[in-house]
Amino acid sequence: MRARLPTPPDLRYPADISENCVKRTDYCGRIDRRYLGQTVTLTGWVHRRRDHGGVIFIDLRDREGLVQIVCDPDRAATFATAETLRNEFCIARDGSRAAASRRHGQPEPRLGRDRGARARRSRS
Repeated sequence: MRARLPTPPDLRYPADISENCVKRTDYCGRIDRRYLGQTVTLTGWVHRRRDHGGVIFIDLRDREGLVQIVCDPDRAATFATAETLRNEFCIARDGSRAAASRRHGQPEPRLGRDRGARARRSRS
């Protein structure tokens, strides 16, 4: 029978773990017009990251659906972090829900706008 090794101190949970936990506001697929203008916290996996000439779009996925996060280079630290993200990275993000600018007849996707990144609207 093998002896059980003790857990190293750096891998143990802190005494008050609640201070270190991120609490989501709601699931990505449930962010809709109810949250317009409100600050939300979302957690999930990076489904896709697209760089469109300076603006980075991140599709964040969880068990309920997708939400799009828009990052603008006006906030250097946020933009630099967004550049390092890859598919299936697990992230948590605070931001405000903004209305989408869409052409007539196109359905509005569920969008989350990164408050710290002052997202630009695309011109189509």
